[in-house]
Amino acid sequence: KHYREQLLSLDGWKRALTGGIDYRKAVRGVVKLVKPAPQDEGNLATRTATALMASQAPAEIILADDDATAIAFEHEWRKGGLKAPSGEERFAVSKIATDAHSFAREGDFEQLLELCLKAVRRFEQS
Repeated sequence: KHYREQLLSLDGWKRALTGGIDYRKAVRGVVKLVKPAPQDEGNLATRTATALMASQAPAEIILADDDATAIAFEHEWRKGGLKAPSGEERFAVSKIATDAHSFAREGDFEQLLELCLKAVRRFEQS
């Protein structure tokens, strides 16, 4: 996209003709475009599900309730590529009422610590 925009603009042509372009970098970009794409290993949800199912370890997934990434994860967990492991008892999902996936808001740390300790106790019992 970047190179196309450069080639369609007058400034891009001026830079190309006056040596203002890193030709090595441009050639690498073009090679990437024409090279066959690597074998698709599936999307992130599918790869995560595969890894979870391959392991015998339990997991506690802690989500920030109002974070966009967590909302997308939960959708995949219930209906998408993560549906298979969601039915396993060794996997659990907990939520913290925050929009910060870094759990950096006031009160987040205490809730995160509580959920982590709860998960450790659950892991010790299994």
